[in-house]
Amino acid sequence: MNEHQLSRKIVEHVRKEFGPNAVVFKLNDRITRGIPDIAVTRGGKTTWLEVKLFSCAEPSESELKKKLDKVQRHELTRLRDAGRAFYVMGYYEDKNVRLVVVAPENADKFGAYRFGRSNTLNDDLRMLLTFL
Repeated sequence: MNEHQLSRKIVEHVRKEFGPNAVVFKLNDRITRGIPDIAVTRGGKTTWLEVKLFSCAEPSESELKKKLDKVQRHELTRLRDAGRAFYVMGYYEDKNVRLVVVAPENADKFGAYRFGRSNTLNDDLRMLLTFL
């Protein structure tokens, strides 16, 4: 699985679970830097999500630096300050992808925020819905 496939899986899951009660966009702006991957509007609020996929829950400093672009983090922080925005950090655990949802300022230490009781990616996707 890559970041694009993970983003698509998240969008499909949110659309399926919320149906017509939410508007979900997978954003793909190749010109404007820093635009998050997904926007979900539900109950009069929009939540912005930037999806990242790492090799493990505690990636190396070089992997973090490579994936956590300064412009994206800046824009996600601005969106968080104006409303709601999160990183959805995917990582591999025993060949399975797991998720963590963190605020922009906590992105570089996301391993500390793992969902404690979930066992599968589907459990993590259900947990993600509580942030939307």
